[in-house]
Amino acid sequence: MFNSLIGSIGTVTNEFEALIKEKHVDAEKLVYLIKVNHKILQSLQLSVPMIDKLTLIADEHKVGIKITGAGCGGCLLAVYSPHSEVDKFKAALLELKDEGVKLIEAAKNDQGFKLDTWEVLQN
Repeated sequence: MFNSLIGSIGTVTNEFEALIKEKHVDAEKLVYLIKVNHKILQSLQLSVPMIDKLTLIADEHKVGIKITGAGCGGCLLAVYSPHSEVDKFKAALLELKDEGVKLIEAAKNDQGFKLDTWEVLQN
């Protein structure tokens, strides 16, 4: 079963990569793929309670979110679509700032995803 799950991660990753290379990105599909990938990672027990809490908040606001990096904490990747409730999602994250939650934003441009500057959202 482990090999099957790892193979599924590879499939989702390849689909995600192909999508972000397109000039006009299907954001709804990106949100879906991010959610699928995170559910697979959760099934591999690569999540922690705070990440699970943030995942529920993201789902509530139609935001795709997944753990990234080495797993078990630290960093999440969030993807928005036109149907995402981004302002409500950010507000919910701000409510958790005392628990160490921070948001850094990056946007896609003609050269890909680039983080020229970053801002940690604050009250």
